[in-house]
Amino acid sequence: MKKVMGEFEVPSAVCDFEADHEIAALANTWNCPVLGRDSDFFVMDIKGGYLPLEMLDWMHVRKKGAKTNDARPYKYLSSTKYTLAKFCKHFNVKKELVGLLATVTGNDYVDPTCINQFLMQIYQRPKRGKNSAKKHGHLHSVLDWLADQNTMEECLQNILACIKMGEREKVRIALETSLRMYIPSDHSRLAQYFTDNSLPSSFDAFSGALIPIPHWCLASHRHGYIPNLILNVMCSQRVFTPTQVENHRMPSANEPAKPLRQILYGILSHQHCKRSEGHPVRSKGQKVDPSVTRKGGVKKLTVLEYDRRSWHVKCNEVAPSYDVPNFGPVIPVEDMSKVNQSTRCRLMQSALGVDAAECSALPPCFRFAILVVIYWISHADPKANTKHLRALLLCWVYLLAKQSKPGEKRVDTSGDIVHASPYPQQEVKILLHNFHVNVDPKMKVYPLNMEVAHGFAQMQSCLIAAMHLNAVLDRPYPEPDITSIYSGRLVHCLYGILNGIPGGDSQQQSWLELNLFHGAPTVLALYNAMNRYVMSHIGSESLYVPPPKRKRRGGRGGGRGRGKSRQGREGQMCNQFSGLVVEGDVEEEDE
Repeated sequence: MKKVMGEFEVPSAVCDFEADHEIAALANTWNCPVLGRDSDFFVMDIKGGYLPLEMLDWMHVRKKGAKTNDARPYKYLSSTKYTLAKFCKHFNVKKELVGLLATVTGNDYVDPTCINQFLMQIYQRPKRGKNSAKKHGHLHSVLDWLADQNTMEECLQNILACIKMGEREKVRIALETSLRMYIPSDHSRLAQYFTDNSLPSSFDAFSGALIPIPHWCLASHRHGYIPNLILNVMCSQRVFTPTQVENHRMPSANEPAKPLRQILYGILSHQHCKRSEGHPVRSKGQKVDPSVTRKGGVKKLTVLEYDRRSWHVKCNEVAPSYDVPNFGPVIPVEDMSKVNQSTRCRLMQSALGVDAAECSALPPCFRFAILVVIYWISHADPKANTKHLRALLLCWVYLLAKQSKPGEKRVDTSGDIVHASPYPQQEVKILLHNFHVNVDPKMKVYPLNMEVAHGFAQMQSCLIAAMHLNAVLDRPYPEPDITSIYSGRLVHCLYGILNGIPGGDSQQQSWLELNLFHGAPTVLALYNAMNRYVMSHIGSESLYVPPPKRKRRGGRGGGRGRGKSRQGREGQMCNQFSGLVVEGDVEEEDE
């Protein structure tokens, strides 16, 4: 979303937590409606009204002024606009009481179960016939009750009267906090940001952070360049790793990316760790510091990662890495904005374990992704095979061709070129035709293979971790366009096609040249260059090579141990027990 808005030069800002209140205040400052998909805006007093996204007629672009000789004809989309005034008039509810509708029916501040007794007391069965939705019964009951109320204080007293005495104060605080979020201001603190790119002091600090957040990091966060995971580490030292489609019988797909995350945690906590080392030993009566152990020593900082283990989510303590092989000590996040780009690039390359000096000949849009793929193959467990790599590279060249336009260059908000097509336009047409003939008809033929999906899930996890690390390094590499380097359905289909080609790598290469790259020599040269670059930077032991197929023994029954020691379909992820296979027990299979 951020990248698309940057391409169309649409300014944007990121809030710390809930953005509803700031969005409504900004709309009131500019006297314009809010376009969104959040029911909270129905009960906010927004001067320009609320336009639900689902009510926007995307399919029919209308024109105005073309037939009336208007000097400035324009195009527009029609929509339905909601205003709080008409809402209150329809339900006969005072405007200042509408916030209670969202509050008592449940939101991020109030759990409706704690006021369940009150809801039961006012509940009325819907009077709109048999087709009335049951879930709307409470909404109508609350609206009917609000129609009989005069003041907010009266409403709160009626609600609290149904709550146990010991819980009333806690519920009152929650209700009042929630109600404040539905009263937007007429002046937004962010308005200044959109005019001169500056923020008021109230937006220049992140309250409650365990690790101090430097100014450059906050500024990048406002622009949308710093992901929430980084702020979670600095504020709570707690992270939820991304969940993907993967094989639950295997270790989490996030495991191969763990070394990258450890370096990320080391960069974020480096200065905090140094300050902790100088902490004095606790004396009697002194307040306990969480960074000091009972014996007065320093307790190492760790990050709590919540990740999948089998079918369950488990919490793991992960220690940061403060040294990077072939680089040395990590750069503290406080000093990142003072370090030159070449040094930050070198740290990124060392973290990935790749020397990127030779990749300058590759298109800029693929350089970062190529380095991540090399890291993934080197750390994949179970090992990836050549079909994983080929399918991924084929996916890249196809998606880039599909999005290419003559002479097109996409530039993000920082001025970096993130997408520039290296293909001649004539070859783009030929390549798209070849894929349409040889790949599109098979998109639904190959079912989901969980072993193959697990390998690609590991690659995605490595890509996410590398992009997070690149962000905290103040983006030494342009952020890759994800839509140009990955499509789950496409890579699975390409893997299935490659797996169905008889023979080895040479036969697969011949098939690709004859069917997919025929008439597109520039694209073929790019594909071969990327393939050679990856293969030259990974060890021979990094890729899974299936054991040689031996002819089965003669005689009835097709040989001893038929069906008991089969390795499964060739091309799947490495069998962890392949080393236990005894010669003579392996049957011949088609490649």
